[in-house]
Amino acid sequence: MSELSDTNDASVLSTLKTLLVPYDFFEASDAALSWAIEIAEVFDSKIIVLCIENPNRLGDRMEGDPKSAQARRDAQESLQGLQRRLEHADVRCDVIQRTGVTGDILVQEVSDQRADLVLMGAYGSRRLDPPRLGSTADAMIRAMACGVFVIGPESAAHPPHFDALRRILYLKISDQATPRLPLLEEIAEKSRAVIEIECLVRGGFNCDPSRHQKLQTDCERLAMSLRAQHFPVCWNLQYGGEDTLLPSISRLDLADLTVIDAADPTPKTRRTLNLVIQNSRCPVLVLPREQLRAVPAQPEALAAVT
Repeated sequence: MSELSDTNDASVLSTLKTLLVPYDFFEASDAALSWAIEIAEVFDSKIIVLCIENPNRLGDRMEGDPKSAQARRDAQESLQGLQRRLEHADVRCDVIQRTGVTGDILVQEVSDQRADLVLMGAYGSRRLDPPRLGSTADAMIRAMACGVFVIGPESAAHPPHFDALRRILYLKISDQATPRLPLLEEIAEKSRAVIEIECLVRGGFNCDPSRHQKLQTDCERLAMSLRAQHFPVCWNLQYGGEDTLLPSISRLDLADLTVIDAADPTPKTRRTLNLVIQNSRCPVLVLPREQLRAVPAQPEALAAVT
């Protein structure tokens, strides 16, 4: 593993101007909103809270469901409580209501609101083999043109504290060239967290030597780019299959934020992503390809690696 650098005085231009939170009044989305408030206070962001109503439920109310009056009162009280909470937080925010299919509306609102980050709770089941996210979270992670900050079932119970971010774990789960991670850099600059790069190498120690060399070079290139901005960073290659890799990474439990890029949306990487979100005790930030920038090669500095 590489050694840590000891300073972090990078200055990164903030891009987190608008945060979008799909909100359904359950624990995971409540935790997502709490994280949005923390982030908005640090980055002076505006929060858009999106409440989406199922059209089937709306149809029941229009048809005179005996419970519809109470349901309307409960919904109104919940919205009023949400607005009071946001006012107390003293952040810039809007609460908008939409009716329709959750996935379709979310994608549209990300575009309309020009959201820079979506923060959402993830539902699903760890009893399935393999563990799976809820359909909405899974679809949004693959469809979003911005980063998705996911609160899984394990992390929902832990209170958010942006100031307590000390370790950011970047999991490299594909063999594609490691990109630059501008959103990770921005969060690390504000939190002054250590960045740990963990490259998951499927196939064990007997993997092809040229592939091993490529992954090693990619990790060192990214680490050098981060060190040039004075971020404390280290990296490591971890060998095995998904089922044995993730439990063996002790830093997955020690991390305060886990970051994964969605540059390689294959079934294997989706399975790994599901496992991480379902089991991580911290939020998982998923970066789509659109937010990634290539790291320029630095042959003279990489000579020691080769």
